[in-house]
This record gives sequence, C-alpha cells and structure tokens, in this order.
Amino acid sequence: VRLNGLSWSSNEDKVVKFFSSCKIVPNGLHILLEDNSKPSGDAYIEFETPGDCAKALEKNNQYLDNRYLIITKIKKSEM
Repeated sequence: VRLNGLSWSSNEDKVVKFFSSCKIVPNGLHILLEDNSKPSGDAYIEFETPGDCAKALEKNNQYLDNRYLIITKIKKSEM
C-alpha cells in the first residue's frame, strides 16, 4: 500500500504499531525521505497476505500523530 500524510515525527516503530493487526513482510516498510533526509510524509508498506492488506486499507483516514492518513492499494511495481 501507499501511505500519505505521515507527520515528520512518525517513525518506523509508530507505523508498525499503527498497523499491528496486519503482518508486514520483513523489511516491507519504506518511509520515504526528502533530499535533506527528513521524512517526506509518504511510505510504502508490503503486507504478507491480501487479507492483511485489506485490514490496512480499513485504516484509511484514521489518525497517527494527529494527522489523518490516506492509504491506497498499489501494485508492487509502483513501489
């Protein structure tokens, strides 16, 4: 999935906790960085099963660090 709207203070631990009901593949979380090495607010996450992906999509528009997240399903080739 593609995740938009992360705050700059969101880190890997917070994102993993947010998606605790979904199994993320090992090394499947990629928080994107700007040229200055600060988080861009976007991330890509690969889940173990289509069911885990469906659970993640149910979290669309929920809040993490006082920001609502936009979660969209994408193809692996779009990551």
